[in-house]
Amino acid sequence: MSAQTWRKRALVAGAGLVVSAIALSACSAPGGTGGPTSDAPVTDATVTIAEINEFTSVNSASANGNLDINGKVNYLTRAGFYYVNDKYEVVPDKSFGTYEVTNEDPLEVTYTLNKGLQWSDGEPITTDDLIFGWAATSGALDDATLDPESGDVTSGTQYFQYAGSTEGVKTSTISNVSDDKLSLTLKYDTPFVDWNIVGLIDQPVHVVAEKAGVDKDALVKAILDQPRGDAAKPAAPNETIKKAADFWNTGFDMTHLRAQPELQGRSRPEDRQARHACHR
Repeated sequence: MSAQTWRKRALVAGAGLVVSAIALSACSAPGGTGGPTSDAPVTDATVTIAEINEFTSVNSASANGNLDINGKVNYLTRAGFYYVNDKYEVVPDKSFGTYEVTNEDPLEVTYTLNKGLQWSDGEPITTDDLIFGWAATSGALDDATLDPESGDVTSGTQYFQYAGSTEGVKTSTISNVSDDKLSLTLKYDTPFVDWNIVGLIDQPVHVVAEKAGVDKDALVKAILDQPRGDAAKPAAPNETIKKAADFWNTGFDMTHLRAQPELQGRSRPEDRQARHACHR
């Protein structure tokens, strides 16, 4: 997060090759029965992992990149407001920030980023990124009608081809964005029991804007100004959002990554490595 808490994380991948090794520390000593033999950290230990799929995209949230291995790499290289532990519990990650219900009727959840958070290229993580993440994963801006069998759009616009469910969050709106770009509030039309797994952080908006050929501030403003989509009354697509969505849908796939390292943006704090690697 801050300069003091960040570390470099290496992921070994090649063309047609899955991520094959992840360096772990303080998990187990080499040899023996496989369990820890002392409290001393283990260095230069490597675990080789076989995966059924190839690593194809760093955007596992997209329909095109929604593979198990892509999700695992995303989990290892990204931080957010929460994580899921080995007991399948949702655990707030205070090294990233806080989020809490600040009003119950209507339901309002306020997200506050810690100061000093950065993407791996050094750019700050701000509410601009959260606003973009909401647009990409909420489906709130879509006014598309989909064919029930093929899933093809028959009318209107589907901006982001998000692979997850948008139930609940698609009825939300963003309000109260702070001037320092560290806090915002998500307001729901109706109560949503899974509010605590709406993390908002997704891809770095500055990278998406640059690659899509749009101005970042104009993109963020367009998202905030765009009315909620209504499939019964489809409107002309917002071209700024559409360009960003078109890039998001496929632009983080492996065919683009080797020559464009900025697409591999990471947002993971050092102090989470042990509990995610070892689940101790």
